[in-house]
Amino acid sequence: MWTRALAALPDPAQDALRLGYVAARVTSDRRSLRTYARLRRAHWDGSPSVARLRMRALGGREVLVRPGSSDLATVWGAFARRYHLPPPELGTPGTIWDLGANIGLTVADFACRFPRARVLGVELDQENVALARRNIAPWADRCQVLHAAIWVADGEVRYQGWPGATSNYRLTGTGEGTPVPAVSLASLLREQDGGVDYVKVDVEGTERELLRDGAGWAEQVRCVKVELHGDYRVADCEADLRRLGYGTRRDAQHPACVIGLRPW
Repeated sequence: MWTRALAALPDPAQDALRLGYVAARVTSDRRSLRTYARLRRAHWDGSPSVARLRMRALGGREVLVRPGSSDLATVWGAFARRYHLPPPELGTPGTIWDLGANIGLTVADFACRFPRARVLGVELDQENVALARRNIAPWADRCQVLHAAIWVADGEVRYQGWPGATSNYRLTGTGEGTPVPAVSLASLLREQDGGVDYVKVDVEGTERELLRDGAGWAEQVRCVKVELHGDYRVADCEADLRRLGYGTRRDAQHPACVIGLRPW
């Protein structure tokens, strides 16, 4: 895999190759490339300012990112690594759930790649949600971002993050942290007219609980891709998915992602 080969190179060589890739495949104009290069040197100051980047995969449409935050890493993940995409054997999904939607870049990418799909993003951080809704505005007729944490039951949970790390959060399990509404997958399905073709699961450590509480949703979801965190191992994830009726395999593009596909 080219990303592994890239990681083995000295830092200056990595930076040069990554910027060249961004120029050729990620940003759509020189101004956006220059902005991207500048943002890589920025430091988080907590301000509400945003920068604009035009993305090639989105047909040159702009996305908004926060200087000095981990938003730039999210741009790289969404438009260079593209781990969020469904496996080719799924075909063309008509309904997509993006669990852990962050600032909406993967929702926007789904909308462009699958122009007939309806996409629901779920994100627990309010500031991310506000930015995500701006980033998906061109597709608001069939895409939305819900402010909630995905959990095994409806109610309220609390979470914590780190300054500038706008893509890394954890549920606290205590009275500490920021409160956020919690919603279960079963509840989301009750609002859905029919099943779901594809669910991307990137929920920063709660994937184990979701898969081990699969009653009420798994039979109506054809395909899931789960990014693993913490001590939840690939073998354990595959075992949980098989128990829910999925055929499984490790994602060849990402050693910490597992794909589950239901043989419909």
